[in-house]
Amino acid sequence: MIVKTIVDDLNDTNIYIIYDNIMKKAIVIDPNNFKSADEFIGSFGLNIDYIILTHEHFDHILGVNELIDKYGCSLVTSEICNIGIMNPRINLSSFSEVLLYFKNNHNEKALLAELKEVKSYICKSADICFKKNKILIWNNHKIQMCETPGHSKGSISIIVDNKYLFSGDSLLKDIEVITRFPGGSTKEYNNITLEFYKSLDKDLIVYPGHGQGFILKEKFKVEEN
Repeated sequence: MIVKTIVDDLNDTNIYIIYDNIMKKAIVIDPNNFKSADEFIGSFGLNIDYIILTHEHFDHILGVNELIDKYGCSLVTSEICNIGIMNPRINLSSFSEVLLYFKNNHNEKALLAELKEVKSYICKSADICFKKNKILIWNNHKIQMCETPGHSKGSISIIVDNKYLFSGDSLLKDIEVITRFPGGSTKEYNNITLEFYKSLDKDLIVYPGHGQGFILKEKFKVEEN
């Protein structure tokens, strides 16, 4: 099993493609950019079995519809996330003009170019939804999904083979997790999600929604000392 990271220029979001180059099977996590994901998938002749979303925000879902249309893959989300991806106000694409304005340091020219890609995005409904936890066996790999609220109501974390943790925007290396967006909750993040992460094997390799990957113990080393 190989993990490919693609960084999308639109929102600096990490797209992850988990694939087996022998069986030609793949899972895509948070496909924000159809073209980038499709080019990589096509270059290796892969077939996408599943798309899994770590949460409902537009900067993680913009390539979903096109990938489903082309590859006929199944979409997996939490039940709360599934509601959000179909609502532009909840997935924040309705507010993308403001969010991207500040991301681009008030560069209106760059903003107008990027907004053509976003608009108000409505994602297809998920094929597989779950509450709390879900285990998926894929290509002899164990994929565990668990709700980790705080950044958003629909946030989940994904653990593959008890080795890799895909945390979305719920755990970032050098960036503070945002809990002030609609649906966010500092209380839930501290009481539920942080406690969950602290309970995990500290040798897990973390693949976050933004920024570089890290080993889980690097995040909590200050607290352990």
